[in-house]
Amino acid sequence: MRVPSATYRLQCNAGVQFDDARALVPYLDRLGVTDLYTSPLLAARPGSSHGYDVVDPTRLNPELGGEPAFERLSAALRQHGMGLLLDIVPNHMVAGPENPWWADVLAHGPASPHANVFDIDWRAGGGKVVLPILDAPYREVLERGELSVELDDDVPCLRYFDVRLPLAEATYPAARAILNASAADVAEMLDEVLDAQHYRLAYWRTGRAEINYRRFFDVNDLAGVRVEDEEVFDATHGLIRRLAGAGRVTGLRIDHIDGLYDPLQYLRRLQSRLPDADDFYLLVEKILTGEEQEPDGWPVSGTTGYDFLNTVSGLFVDAAGLASLRTSYAEFAGLDTTLAEVARQQKLRVAQELFPAELARLARQLRALAGEEARDLSEENLCAALAAVAASFPVYRTYVDSFTVAERDRDIIARALDGAISNARGPGELAPAFALLRRVLLLELPETAPSAQREDWLRFVMRWQQFTGPVTAKGLEDTALYVYHPLLSLNEVGVDPDAAGAVDVEVFHERNLARLRRSPHTLNATATHDSKRGEDARARINVLSEVADEWAAAVRRWSEQNRRHTTLVADRPAPDANEEWLIYQSLAGAWPLDDAELPAFRKRIEAYILKALREAKLHTSWLDPNEAYERAVSGFLSAILTPGKENPFLPDFLQFQQRVAFYGAVNSLAQTLLKIASPGVPDVYQGTELWDFSFVDPDNRRPVDFARRARLLDELHSGEAHGRSALVRDMLAHWQDGRIKLYLTAKALAFRRDNAALFSAGDYLPLAADGERRDHIVAFARRNGTSWALAVAPRLAAGLSPAGEWPIGGEVWGDTAVVLPEGAPGRWSSVLTGEVVEAKNGALPLRAMLAELPVALFSAEIG
Repeated sequence: MRVPSATYRLQCNAGVQFDDARALVPYLDRLGVTDLYTSPLLAARPGSSHGYDVVDPTRLNPELGGEPAFERLSAALRQHGMGLLLDIVPNHMVAGPENPWWADVLAHGPASPHANVFDIDWRAGGGKVVLPILDAPYREVLERGELSVELDDDVPCLRYFDVRLPLAEATYPAARAILNASAADVAEMLDEVLDAQHYRLAYWRTGRAEINYRRFFDVNDLAGVRVEDEEVFDATHGLIRRLAGAGRVTGLRIDHIDGLYDPLQYLRRLQSRLPDADDFYLLVEKILTGEEQEPDGWPVSGTTGYDFLNTVSGLFVDAAGLASLRTSYAEFAGLDTTLAEVARQQKLRVAQELFPAELARLARQLRALAGEEARDLSEENLCAALAAVAASFPVYRTYVDSFTVAERDRDIIARALDGAISNARGPGELAPAFALLRRVLLLELPETAPSAQREDWLRFVMRWQQFTGPVTAKGLEDTALYVYHPLLSLNEVGVDPDAAGAVDVEVFHERNLARLRRSPHTLNATATHDSKRGEDARARINVLSEVADEWAAAVRRWSEQNRRHTTLVADRPAPDANEEWLIYQSLAGAWPLDDAELPAFRKRIEAYILKALREAKLHTSWLDPNEAYERAVSGFLSAILTPGKENPFLPDFLQFQQRVAFYGAVNSLAQTLLKIASPGVPDVYQGTELWDFSFVDPDNRRPVDFARRARLLDELHSGEAHGRSALVRDMLAHWQDGRIKLYLTAKALAFRRDNAALFSAGDYLPLAADGERRDHIVAFARRNGTSWALAVAPRLAAGLSPAGEWPIGGEVWGDTAVVLPEGAPGRWSSVLTGEVVEAKNGALPLRAMLAELPVALFSAEIG
């Protein structure tokens, strides 16, 4: 297996094509990266900014340059000894006319050779695909003349604004007749033609309850793909296998593994069809909650790193300060609740509002399994029970794939059922439904039951497992995290609603040791395209837990200063107090270091806050935008961000924010070092080798100035040659330009690449600190034979030194030292500064290790 030493995530699109990626390869090599890690590269919807909307899995995306340009990229990677980790999307494809397979299904229905590709419930649709694309009821749209027939290369098709749909061939004559019909007859004739199609047009609002194909979450134009069918698997993975077989692709990242009907079967099949069968580098986008681990037996190297992101971020949260923040937040925002309770409520809400068709389909299937009990079970109660259990799921899904239910899955199901029953409305009324659901989900069926019945029960459970993930994603990630946010940095993908909070040093070490034992080649991420905010914005917001009382007082003061900018909309203040808290934390995390960025920043934060409001679904939403409320909040933002004598908030806020920004930079450097030195493969999301204060997507997919990064890296190499100490002092003095983070990233990644075995297979040794500052340090060693490395990073930096003064030297660290394990070397050399430090009495003094930089990476050899 080829295991990367470090990956670099690149978002490819029309603005970053294969030739652009090829031009970056020398820079990435100098940065210390060994593997390019790209977004999906297969043919996607025209103009796609991300590639997850695949329209043809048999071709590379022509907008990226096609096969010739891809070959040039491959050659450049080979020339530099680099690999390619490719993101692939087995779960879904575009449900639109751009996708030739989908168009063929619409034209030919179940008789289409591609009908088995898509996860369509033909029976539920009466033999047709329900397309909820109309912006009004069907009859109204028809009578307004918004539907029409036109010719495309002399072939009749249906036009609805920008959407063009195929027609069944048998209806071509009737469709052609419409072209010459009188206006008075068109509607009736067209109605007859549409009635004969293999699809049925529906109003998007009511269509949510009728849609009969599995979707990616609630996205109507992304249809689920049946990769559990071997023929479908082969049809959708042929190109991927060819690229891997030719050595052009050396690793795969599997998008949304939880959406698949049988993830284990898929992964085993994929491994068996790839080079070096069963030993190809695979990562899964598996969101692990809390202490959850990926299921035993999965033939993968690990996950995409959300678990590491949350662990390392929590290391910089002050537990006592967080408790204080939660109290202040509850008082200010009027939300005396918990994230777990908000998540349960919002998961229940989205299950019922966004997935009514899926709920009804599951309820019908469950009722069919009930036998004689069915007479006492209404579809309404079954839907209520299904939604309640999904809302109480402590993880995204279970992985039952046989009648042997693993203990892990039994525990999850039991916890979800118990939670649903305790929170359900009228639990007595729903008791029969809960009882049936418990038996079915736990597969409590006699062994003597007919095989067909056993298969039906298992099929229901596996379908159910595809439902709980989308409910959690939409209810927790895309709703609850925008509703409840005492400390925004904790609101990330993979957060455990029951235990979101600070991570102490011992827990950090325990999780690193577990990662080394279980998944030593998993990805360590600190930012992804799905992150709720940039890694350095998160590092800044964590600082608020260290100054919790000051923050709470400041928010009350700012709210009073800005009260005149709020607007009453339907007798509600816009923004409300909860939204104000979010606004101020978002500003604290993302405020730019360069004033030249302020005009663009104002537009960016306005777009982010609008998205946050709609995701929260409290006063406005994507489905029902409240434009008056949104305008009021936009006006509030504009007012508070406009400088002037009449705006006391802005200078007050900036004075506070500058302190947060400095300590956030310390956190960022510490986080960067820990990511690179910890067990796992460090991943650098595009552009984050410099400061990254992005908001959630699409903001985090903005173009990256790679030319500037390459130039800065060259200047750093040149400056280092003329004197490393002077360069370090200059970088710290001008930390706002980000060179210090770039320098740390490049030096640490290069050292890791040059000592690959030490980091990929070496032991992990947690190190204790002794002395007055011992609670402000995290340290560990890596050991492989005679080779050693030692990483030291500060934490809770606001308690170490005044803002603007780096936590370095004896005045900060005093007598604090890192205690070495028995048998460790006594003489250590700094990878970052070149200084040499000698152990004293079995310990390394931090005043020497952190004499020039606030983080340290040392190396040593025995013998």
